[in-house]
Amino acid sequence: MNYEAKAIEMVMDFSVTIEKWFCGDESLTVEQLLQYFSTDFEMIGAAGKTMNFTQLADWLPGVKGAKPGIQISMKQQAVMSTFYYTLVYYEEVQQQEEVINTRRSSALFRLEDGALKWWRLTEEWV
Repeated sequence: MNYEAKAIEMVMDFSVTIEKWFCGDESLTVEQLLQYFSTDFEMIGAAGKTMNFTQLADWLPGVKGAKPGIQISMKQQAVMSTFYYTLVYYEEVQQQEEVINTRRSSALFRLEDGALKWWRLTEEWV
């Protein structure tokens, strides 16, 4: 498996899925979003708030449909791999009406039982 290509694909797929989630797509479930993540997942958001897998699972239902019309795009991706880890750096642009937020993210994926899972995420505002 090409872990670098898979990790970029996961970032892109998740951005499409979370955009639909924020817009209130009724066909999506929390489980469909959580499938990308390790149960050991931890993140530090752009505002400095930390979140683990359980907190992410608890947070998701409350933000479903919370950002109607939001558009999420990715740019400036870079990726590198070691034996069990793949790091993806990217910039994410979220636009809702005339409000635009851009953040830089470093996503670290880990190989777990033969599958790549989102393990760590650090974000910062641009």
